[in-house]
Amino acid sequence: MAKSNTTRGGAAPDAVALLKLPGERIAELRNAFDETDQDRGSGRRVQRVVVADTLRRMRIAETISEEQYLAGHMFRADFQRAHLIGIKPAALEKIDRSGGSEDHLSLVEVCGRRVFRDIRVVGGIGSVSASVLWDVVGCEKSLRDWGELHGKNHHLVAGILIAALDVITVSRGLVQRGSTRI
Repeated sequence: MAKSNTTRGGAAPDAVALLKLPGERIAELRNAFDETDQDRGSGRRVQRVVVADTLRRMRIAETISEEQYLAGHMFRADFQRAHLIGIKPAALEKIDRSGGSEDHLSLVEVCGRRVFRDIRVVGGIGSVSASVLWDVVGCEKSLRDWGELHGKNHHLVAGILIAALDVITVSRGLVQRGSTRI
């Protein structure tokens, strides 16, 4: 699902910005040089919006179960409600240590704690599975983009994501331990 807008001049060729879209969706805006414009000599800059709904694609392909899809969707919703787009995962430790019962916390803090709990359950902030969950499900990057950035095959990244979704499915109580498919 890509959308293109042309602009003149402006940001650096590799600049990235995040946009909020309807339906609590987030898009990544990238500046790129359009090679077809270069050939024609116009030199226009093209901005492309890239959003990867990996969960939906994996569900349609039956790579993940309905429960895994729901767990991923819940993670994404909490991620967006906690306003974590553009924040480093280490900032979640401050949210978790802020104290107080969930009765007295704002929705943003409660959602932030849920995200931190999921990240902790899949291996902690420094783990590969937490990074895949954060970037692919939370920030809605594609498996291929994450794999290229970290030097991994996108099929391997998909396997890591499936395992992470299995863990948070059980953690969130959507299925009983041992009943998920791996």
